[in-house]
Amino acid sequence: SAWLFVDQVLKALNEDGKAVVVINNGPLSKLSDYDYRWSISLGGYIEMVIGLPGNLLVDTKIPISLLVLSK
Repeated sequence: SAWLFVDQVLKALNEDGKAVVVINNGPLSKLSDYDYRWSISLGGYIEMVIGLPGNLLVDTKIPISLLVLSK
């Protein structure tokens, strides 16, 4: 479901647009998500991944990441 959201964000971007998406770290390392990660990586859509520690957001202790996306 996280990659569905990322896909919608990418579709909504203008040609020179940028976006930052908050995502948990699970989809970034799951083997089942490898093909999609590889395709958006090869497409040059991922500009940066910023890992953040757990306990940063209210009501969750899991570590998260920020994906900086661009077209």
